[in-house]
Amino acid sequence: MNGEISARDSSDRYETAIAGVWASWLSLLDREGVGPDALCLDGPGVAESYFSATPRLLFVLREPNNCRGGELLALLRTEAKYLAWRNVARWAAGIQRGFPPFSEVLPQQAQNEALRRIAAVNIKKSSGGSSSSLTEVHRYAVTAAALHRTQISLLRPDIIVAAGTIANLQAILALAPQESGNYTGVWEDGQQYTVVPWRHPSARGSARDSYLGLRDRYLRATG
Repeated sequence: MNGEISARDSSDRYETAIAGVWASWLSLLDREGVGPDALCLDGPGVAESYFSATPRLLFVLREPNNCRGGELLALLRTEAKYLAWRNVARWAAGIQRGFPPFSEVLPQQAQNEALRRIAAVNIKKSSGGSSSSLTEVHRYAVTAAALHRTQISLLRPDIIVAAGTIANLQAILALAPQESGNYTGVWEDGQQYTVVPWRHPSARGSARDSYLGLRDRYLRATG
């Protein structure tokens, strides 16, 4: 039972608490000479839907691409578009639906619904371009580790998909790998979570192959 009764309360608590996290991010960016308009908010597409989902599914990515303010949250609420987010939507639909045949996660409606039920966060919160500086992204994983831990713990995910960010999450959550190559952790309330290392959604390759590859990796991690 994953928050079926208290999804609205969990959503309200998250929205209240995350405001302080964003204020701290603005202060951090200001110290680095980055203006407030560069901050790209992230988190659940539709908070109440996320907190009522089983499993709660969080994607951790590197940095936003030409995104400011609430544009990313609006995308999660409305429509799966652009290569990266269509991949995320297909992967999310697969996990949410028990990995049905690839053809069943291709319809636009299925992808849109999947995005509304997940959370997605970036390591670097200020907008970058179509390619990421891995050194710069990791610097934010280290210097803002406490802010990342706070946001992720507020989300209380059951599953974290590290989409090209496992090294960053190791620094943030002090993860130790299992023999399987996957990672687990426990929140303060005793809830366990699993981290699944995976490719970045913008990486080149077959969409079908990446879907099936994540299926195999996910089932090994949760099996």
